[in-house]
Amino acid sequence: MMKNVLLPLLAALTIFAATIAAKPSDKAWLDAKVVSVGHVSNDNGQQTPTVTAVLYDPENSNPFARKIGLVITLQPFSGKSKVDLSVGTTLKAYRSGETSTIYGFLVIRFVDDKGHEKSELHPILQELDPSDAP
Repeated sequence: MMKNVLLPLLAALTIFAATIAAKPSDKAWLDAKVVSVGHVSNDNGQQTPTVTAVLYDPENSNPFARKIGLVITLQPFSGKSKVDLSVGTTLKAYRSGETSTIYGFLVIRFVDDKGHEKSELHPILQELDPSDAP
């Protein structure tokens, strides 16, 4: 039982550390757009605010992967979001850390109040089928 909890946790922490260590300019940032805001509910009735974002990757050799719909949490992995995730917002982002047990994170780039480029990690809850992506 403990192994079932520790493995995904260790994978998430490893991914988180690797993403933080990378400079924002080292990644191939993709264009993204927020297409809807909603929520998901767990079995206990607790609601988690979510956002559906579409990543555009026109240079992908797989035509079905040139547009990917991702449902992410509204709040980042830690702290409070500093990114505007309202419907219609365009972003620069990339996907990081997908494993066999988790969907990974959407890393979103933003500029803070002092003009420094930073990024936030938003857990991916679901990947939409390419035909269902808005």
